[in-house]
Amino acid sequence: MGKTLTFSDEKRAYLLSDRGTYVKFKHGKTPAVDLEVLCEGDTALHNPYGVIPVNSSKHPRVKAALAEKFARWITSEPAQGLIADYKLHGRQLFYPDAIGK
Repeated sequence: MGKTLTFSDEKRAYLLSDRGTYVKFKHGKTPAVDLEVLCEGDTALHNPYGVIPVNSSKHPRVKAALAEKFARWITSEPAQGLIADYKLHGRQLFYPDAIGK
């Protein structure tokens, strides 16, 4: 994605990019790309992440208890706070969605 951002900057083209790579190339690289965000926040652009523990009855060698523990932790309020507070160059990269659901 970084090369795509650089190429689009050189050609003054449009592109779709993930937030993290854009922030790194816009605010954390010298020289920075001279691109601006034209559209963000539309639900059509959402890129959700999910955690689904593997079914231990179908895959008996999986560490089911650890997978369940991780799933409970990542959807917990403290972990969702860590996700919300994670920033790159002062800009939020991820938006938690497990709290209140």
